[in-house]
Amino acid sequence: MTGKRTIFHIIGAIIVLFWLVMMSLLVSGHGLSRNQVTSIQKGNKLPIQRPEQEWMEIFLNTHKVGYSFTSIRPLDQGYMIREEIFMQLQVMGVPGSVRTVSNSVVDEKFIVKQFRFQVTSGVVCFDVSGKVRDGWLFIERKIKGKKRVQKLKLQSPPISSAAIPFILSTRKLKVGETMEVPIFDPSTMTQLHAVIRVVARESITIHATQYQAVRLETDFMGQQLTFWVSDEGELLKQTGLMGLTLIRSSPSRAMKGIGNGKEEELYDMVAITPRKKIRRPRKVSWLRVRIVGVDPKEIYTDQGDLRQSINKDVLTIKMENLPNPSTQWEDLSNKGKSDLNTFLKPEINIESDAAQIKAKAAKITAGTVNRVEMARRLLQWVYQNLEKRPVFGIPSALETLEKGVGDCNEHAALLTALLRASGIPARVCIGLVYTRGRFFYHAWTEAFLYGQWVTMDPTLNQMPADATHIKLAQGRLGKQVQIIRLMGRLGLEVIGEK
Repeated sequence: MTGKRTIFHIIGAIIVLFWLVMMSLLVSGHGLSRNQVTSIQKGNKLPIQRPEQEWMEIFLNTHKVGYSFTSIRPLDQGYMIREEIFMQLQVMGVPGSVRTVSNSVVDEKFIVKQFRFQVTSGVVCFDVSGKVRDGWLFIERKIKGKKRVQKLKLQSPPISSAAIPFILSTRKLKVGETMEVPIFDPSTMTQLHAVIRVVARESITIHATQYQAVRLETDFMGQQLTFWVSDEGELLKQTGLMGLTLIRSSPSRAMKGIGNGKEEELYDMVAITPRKKIRRPRKVSWLRVRIVGVDPKEIYTDQGDLRQSINKDVLTIKMENLPNPSTQWEDLSNKGKSDLNTFLKPEINIESDAAQIKAKAAKITAGTVNRVEMARRLLQWVYQNLEKRPVFGIPSALETLEKGVGDCNEHAALLTALLRASGIPARVCIGLVYTRGRFFYHAWTEAFLYGQWVTMDPTLNQMPADATHIKLAQGRLGKQVQIIRLMGRLGLEVIGEK
């Protein structure tokens, strides 16, 4: 395989992270707010007296790519809810599988008390658990037997979204009814909100059986999600992002016929193809594109951003120059700006305080105090030492350092962690990069060096990155997945380049 083809593959794998998030939301349904659950129950237990389960087949357009399984089991004071998703995917010609498993203990109102969430894909396993206490979510990960704990302030008591089919089975849905939806997403450790509308009553046929059902819709992250629930409260069908469809099934049927080798390329479905091609994208220092299909206000902009600016519907990207070393700015970056301190702290998947990360960063940067040189060394080390291979899952800097393999997600997470461990503020960026005639979704890093943010792409070994890198989001996983709202809607037309 050529070097270019390898790079093309690992750029493509980022889409799986966002697909996993949407899968979690679709398979789980949507959780009701605490007030709505209380009004349903009126102080009484929901009539779930024995274990129940639900199976769904997962289709990408017409091809079956996986299954989901959800079960609920009554406890003395609440329930145990389990979700499992399995998918066989193909990204840029590379086949792979991913499995997610979520186990939650909830109270009688389906408010989460504790949970465990796992994503397994090949050599990589992301395993996180959490407990809710006094309005805080305490998140725990174990890597090499060592426990890492972080806490997240909750906006409201987290409702288990997996419980929605069972909650719906106890009430009669009325056309015109709306429900506010707080969703806890374990893959990104964030709380999200949406509104579900009960739109119509209609007949729907599933595997040759006709059901009377209600159709529910919600606009979530810019995407319309639709699902059907039978009069008996059975979740029958769901549709959502990127040709994704889930259909009610049985255990024997759901697990058969997955992955016949003819699946559509998941990544191609959301790539953006401009009419005008860019001839030498890695050499582009200035790019101007017209935004099509979405409100330009939805595109990331920052008045202090020297690289990326927008005027009406025209976006301009100018590749920045590397800064000159300055002791003054070195001091300010660490002490004078509290917002920069955020980009020095560890995160659940950016383990910059881990001994292994700190030791590796110190070894790579030994002998220099020039931050531009430190950043360059870290960039080149990640580029040269990671095997470039798609990893279908959630990135972890520490696990990436241990396994030595990853796509653009893992490259960006590890470089960000190494920079922070070296005392350099850094953040992960998500957006688009142009290659082979199209804009593909991609991840890279920005480092704060002597008074300015500098783009660094450890996948392509660029510092600064070329101007075909268009930033759509930055920061933690919860912020990164916000670009879901643009997928399938955003179009770009190249106006000029140099």
